[in-house]
Amino acid sequence: APCYNEENNIKTLVTEISKTLYKKNITHELIIIDDGSKDDTKNIIKNLNEFYLDLKIVRVYHNKNMGIFESWKSGLKKASGQIVCFIDSDLQNPPGEIFNLYKELINSHYDIIQGSRSNIGREINIRFILSIGLNFLLNIIFQIRSNDNKSGFFLGYKNCIENILNIRFKYYFAHTFCRISAEYKGYEVKEVETLFEKRKTGKSFLADFPIIGICKVIYD
Repeated sequence: APCYNEENNIKTLVTEISKTLYKKNITHELIIIDDGSKDDTKNIIKNLNEFYLDLKIVRVYHNKNMGIFESWKSGLKKASGQIVCFIDSDLQNPPGEIFNLYKELINSHYDIIQGSRSNIGREINIRFILSIGLNFLLNIIFQIRSNDNKSGFFLGYKNCIENILNIRFKYYFAHTFCRISAEYKGYEVKEVETLFEKRKTGKSFLADFPIIGICKVIYD
């Protein structure tokens, strides 16, 4: 879970993830990456074991903000499990959905299970419309069929994900192309519809109308 200025979300995130996986008797570790936060995120991560004595928490710290993609790669280097899940720390991906992705993976032949963000309850705003438009554009350009290309909520085998993240060029939003990388490298991906909650606290790194972000995506 990459974190950037998520001081109000971390404890809830850890509680919900551990509650979900302990209930299902799944041995797990939680890798939290502080991606150069400017609030109290780093200190909260350092002191998590005061509240979660039985949970294996692995901490990674970036001296500066490096973005989601680099945070994923930093976390992946520390992962000891054969199965890895990426989840946002803002609680927009409900931690309770992790088990659904896990169950789908181990009971199928797929390499990656991607949480496709449901439209149920989602706020229809300019960012939602832009996200739909970008997904359509990516499907057309790369000739694939995906309901949610840019979803960063996915779970799969570690060796597959390492290969997917091994891309040739530098991008502003490299995480947008992970599904495409998986498809082009021959991995089988299945989408599972998951809820997408509204952010309760904190602020997105993208503006409400992210004109700079749009230009960077077009460049990518």
